[in-house]
Amino acid sequence: MKHRLAAILAAFAAAVALLATGGATVAAAAPDPTQQKIDRILAQAPGGTQTSKNTIAWQNGDVVMTLPTGKNATAAPAPCPDGRFCLYEAANFGGRSVSFRDRLCDNRVVNLTAFNFNDVTSSWANNTDFDVDVWAAIGLGGARLFQMFSFTESMGLTRNINDQASSLNCY
Repeated sequence: MKHRLAAILAAFAAAVALLATGGATVAAAAPDPTQQKIDRILAQAPGGTQTSKNTIAWQNGDVVMTLPTGKNATAAPAPCPDGRFCLYEAANFGGRSVSFRDRLCDNRVVNLTAFNFNDVTSSWANNTDFDVDVWAAIGLGGARLFQMFSFTESMGLTRNINDQASSLNCY
């Protein structure tokens, strides 16, 4: 009887302790890797706003970054929408993408550092009526790496220009 009463009291004390700590002994949920990437990108490229679980928008949605989710982190997040031109982190339109609305095509200079997308472009699509020049250095500096003619795409850049895009302009 003494052992049974002692066991009941021990169980009661454990339950009270668990309630008092708010269940702190329960393991914390694993951090979401997509959210961790979003947080890192926003820290490195200020001015953006997280608009969904896997997207960030800058300049009132004129620039949108989409991150792949799930187990296949290199899968293409989505096709490049009409009225936008897109850069992709991996070949075959895979990995992160950043899309630019065609209303940015007023000869302005777009530096990819502003969107944490410097030197990572491996494929692209242009679904606009405008042509886009892509440059090796910020501020349209260095060599012009390639041109994205209207309604064209490239599943992969050649080795000598892969992962080198730093700025662009469209016209």
